[in-house]
Formats: sequence, C-alpha cells, structure tokens
Amino acid sequence: MKKKLIIGLIIIAIAIVVLVFPQKPRNIEPIQTQVTIGNLVYDIQLDKNQFSRYEEISVHTKVTNIGNETYTSLSGSSSCPSHLSVEIVHEKSKKELSIKPGGDCTADLATSKLIPNQTVEDTDTFIPKQLEQYGLKRAKTGSYEVRVALPRSNPTGERRENAFAKIMMY
Repeated sequence: MKKKLIIGLIIIAIAIVVLVFPQKPRNIEPIQTQVTIGNLVYDIQLDKNQFSRYEEISVHTKVTNIGNETYTSLSGSSSCPSHLSVEIVHEKSKKELSIKPGGDCTADLATSKLIPNQTVEDTDTFIPKQLEQYGLKRAKTGSYEVRVALPRSNPTGERRENAFAKIMMY
C-alpha cells in the first residue's frame, strides 16, 4: 500500500513537471519563404520557426515588383516609413501579436511607390503580447501565421493578398 502511494505520488509529480515546464521544441530551423502573388515577389525571413512566449520575433521582409505597373501604397508616417504590412496572428484566436514600439513617429500618413524592378525591405520586431480587453497580455501558445502584404493604396482601399509563413509559440 505504502509502495503504491509513493509510486502514485512520483507519477503525479512527473506529470506536473511536464505540464508546468514544457520541453523546448525540436527541429528549430530558420524560415526563408518566397511567394509570388501577381507581379509581386515577397521574401519572408525569420531566424527560426519556433519561439518561446518570452522572446521577441524579428521578421525581415522584402518585396520586388517584377511587373510593368507602379504600385502606390500607404507606408506609415513620413518619420517612420514602413514598406510592407506585417502581422503575426494566432491561428485559433485570430489575435495579433503587438509590434515593438519604435521611436517617435508623426501622425501623418505617407504614401510610397514601388516601381517596376524595384525591391524594398523592412525589418519588424514583435513582442509576445496580444491586445486584450484590458491591455496587453502574454501571447498564447500554438500556431501563428506571419502575414505579409504591400499595404493598401489608401485608408479605405482594398487589402492586398497576403504572403504567409507559419511559426509556433511554446
């Protein structure tokens, strides 16, 4: 009886340790994805495919216009331009990770042009937190989509199709 009780307690202790302290994932690899949508070639690069809930995530993106048309898009403010729209979205809850705040940016909306054969690139850093009803909360574990697109041409314009990459958060 005493032996069974000790064995039961050991099994419960192991189960608690496994649940509370999950093991680091295996097969961590960098991501480099290239997607062509129409006349735009998107490159998405991350230094790995799996992140802890306490790590910042840097996403390096590029887009090249391989067509003959010039694209106009909103590009953030004149003091903090951004050539691409990047979102990291939890697949089940659809909540986005928050972008790391940068320097002081003006409130104006700037536009930019992507002419034929031009390539532009950005690096965006995200913090592992999601906006909830009462502020920022630690990000959920699970699968996330990294969505990248050339921003719309005006505030009410139609969203452009996204290029995707997938990451895991543990």
